[in-house]
Amino acid sequence: MSAKLKILIIEDEAYFRKHVVELIESYGIITEMDDATRACDLIQSRYFDIVIIDINLHGVDEGFRILEQTKAKGMFSVMLTDSEKEEYIQRAYKIGVNHYLTKDQCEHAIEWIVKDRSNNLGGEISPEFFDTEYITKNQSLISEIKSIKNRMIGDKAILILGETGVGKTKIAEYIHKMGGGSDQNFVSLNVSSIPETLLESELFGHIKGSFTGADKNKKGLLQVADGGTLFLDEITSIPLSVQKKLLKCLEEKIFYPVGGINPVKTNFRLISSTCENIYKLIQENQFRIDLFYRINGIILTIPALRSRQEDIPILINHFLKKCSRRVFIDKSAMKKMLEYAWPGNIRELKSIVEELSSKEDGLISEHNLPKEIVDNKDESRSGVKKKFITEEQLNYALKFGIKAFEEKIQLDLIRETLKTFNQNHKKSRDTLGLSKTAFYHINVRAKQEEQSDKGLLQ
Repeated sequence: MSAKLKILIIEDEAYFRKHVVELIESYGIITEMDDATRACDLIQSRYFDIVIIDINLHGVDEGFRILEQTKAKGMFSVMLTDSEKEEYIQRAYKIGVNHYLTKDQCEHAIEWIVKDRSNNLGGEISPEFFDTEYITKNQSLISEIKSIKNRMIGDKAILILGETGVGKTKIAEYIHKMGGGSDQNFVSLNVSSIPETLLESELFGHIKGSFTGADKNKKGLLQVADGGTLFLDEITSIPLSVQKKLLKCLEEKIFYPVGGINPVKTNFRLISSTCENIYKLIQENQFRIDLFYRINGIILTIPALRSRQEDIPILINHFLKKCSRRVFIDKSAMKKMLEYAWPGNIRELKSIVEELSSKEDGLISEHNLPKEIVDNKDESRSGVKKKFITEEQLNYALKFGIKAFEEKIQLDLIRETLKTFNQNHKKSRDTLGLSKTAFYHINVRAKQEEQSDKGLLQ
């Protein structure tokens, strides 16, 4: 546990204030206030790691005044209020609140927010992660991965999509650490590597004597992951019968081991991944749509290596440095490697580099490369037109229709444009060619989506 936080709670309802204290008191030293003027004076004279603010204090909307003081002092802030008015949500985020919660969300989210803040102050993940651990210079991907941290409210599940070999497990480990987890409470299982007959026992455990060969009790990974993160790689490999049981566990936070009659409680963050087209599997009734809704709280798509050509040379150099001997790859060979589509992605690239390093000739030219790389045809030269739409976008449109797809594009475009222009509404509006009214309505929808803690896919 990191150093104790200094937390200020400003709430005029004594009972609810006491409830919030009980939820987060293990994380810090808590100061309680019920008066706006006194709270502002205290903020001016003392520093707090977190300030939790109710908007309405004794019948007056004083919370915004407190929030302005908090923002001016650079303190982390959470609005915790009964009000769901859109203008209040918009105003709070314009001032600079970090999180806006309604009181009925408190039980689910406040402890996770405070815990995350505690871990942040205890030390961030190394800024060199993308130079040494997950090698990429793709700024869009780096920003997308880093942005997950601010979206990990509560125990929201995360789904990672991407082809085989793009490094989904490494990203899952990184996300786990961003949420404050340690190496000890990250539990990983590649579902596709477990025979179907053994998978249920692996996940849920079993009781001695429950089936032939069950000569002792076995603790399942759902129980092992309690208090941490469970990463289910290739989750679409889970058979439908086990999907149903997993869904029940995710909904109720309890499960029954195979052959057991006593429920086991568990609480973990689920990160799952797949290289399959999950939308197609849902259409074909091979993956439960209700389970999909449970696992897609945040969706991260890792682009294939062929879409990140700038990463290929630095990955080659990275893997060469790890080989037992150094070799030199000449320009002709490097050109061929850049043009190759890398269907196996980073895993395939690593294997090829290790193979080249073991060749007798230390000067690698085109003739030293595997046949599939030498014979590769550059799509751009063969006259094949590249698609503007991505595979993920196509899957979304096919599943939910063009209207939902257009709305999704609008929301994401507004968010990204605002991010590009530092939340400058006028510049964003003018760049996109939108009227004030159209821009406002789309932006409100974007905020509503963020606040609802569920995406348009639901």
